[in-house]
Amino acid sequence: MKPQFFPRVSLPLLGFPAALAGCSAFGSPLVASTMLHLLFGSALMGVCQGILLAWWMRLPERRTIYLFIGVNYLCSWVGWIGTYAFARVLPTTIYSFWSYLPLIVAFAYLLTLALAWPFVAVALSEIHGRKLKSFSATVLLQTVSFAVIVAWYWSGSDFSLLEDTHQVPISAIGATSPARVFYIAPGGHEVLTQSMSGAPELVYRAPGVIASLEVRRNRERPGRWDLVAILATGRIDNPEVDVVRPAFLSPLEQPIYVNGQSVEDLTTLYRGDSVVAGLGVPDYEGWRFDSGAYFVSGWKEEDPGSRFLWSMNSPAALWGLSRLTYLPGGFLIICLQDEQICLLDLATRNLALVAHGRSPVVVLESAQSLSGGITSNS
Repeated sequence: MKPQFFPRVSLPLLGFPAALAGCSAFGSPLVASTMLHLLFGSALMGVCQGILLAWWMRLPERRTIYLFIGVNYLCSWVGWIGTYAFARVLPTTIYSFWSYLPLIVAFAYLLTLALAWPFVAVALSEIHGRKLKSFSATVLLQTVSFAVIVAWYWSGSDFSLLEDTHQVPISAIGATSPARVFYIAPGGHEVLTQSMSGAPELVYRAPGVIASLEVRRNRERPGRWDLVAILATGRIDNPEVDVVRPAFLSPLEQPIYVNGQSVEDLTTLYRGDSVVAGLGVPDYEGWRFDSGAYFVSGWKEEDPGSRFLWSMNSPAALWGLSRLTYLPGGFLIICLQDEQICLLDLATRNLALVAHGRSPVVVLESAQSLSGGITSNS
């Protein structure tokens, strides 16, 4: 390689230290790892692979390096998106994630091989026996680089939600939580309700897809609240709303608090995600919480050992956390990835799957008025 070629190849990599500092400002190791890999790591990997293949197969260095920089950017972006999409298709739950993780990694590896092989064959187009040699070179180069990438992403991933909790059947903890959950069933057309360890019951069926469930003040009876379905029809600023359960909840019977403040003066509850709402316990029984789209943390001021910070943050499991609801007795409802409604016992750190669904609205059993059968606006 001619000496003047190094500065040209190295220019995109000069911003690596600055990018490292910038990505760290986001606060998420996975965000930093992903951005550095997709923006700068691919170029660095391409340079290394190009030099190695050029030396091994006696190829023109400049053309080979440029080719492999492009190949690595293709493999990185398509591989990241493809792996994430594949992981979302799999029926992973809090119980089965570790069993599916090897399959997700194997899929990512085979995908990189399939993407890189044609370009290695182009690089070796003038070499005798290029098909076999291109396959061998692809396996060697991609295996080494894939091992580096797996180690890189593993260091930036966070599986603490499953690593620091015990995944148990709902029967182990559900009976001790005095609450009922309303939620949107898979498919988005029905609203179901159930106790923490009971069987689901159908309470509402919509003609279209339900975007979310909310709790709004009843216009005729201001002291009570309606459970309403926000339908995925109409304009964004004026969506269609249908009442699932009118006047089903009273804050006088069940005090409701959001971030430690009474919500009696608000007109709408459960709007938006990542809000920890205590039901019936204004001080959260000593607990303090902080949450975001992909994490939840909590602690008791008088018990330093109670502090936790949990998330599921990796290319194989980018699980969003929403509708976090604190229940009396030290329980937390968490909706994972808009697919799994889970109950967490903060004392024992037992985590159980309550139901498959999304947009949960949780109420105490003693504060409901569940008169009426199935409702529908079809």
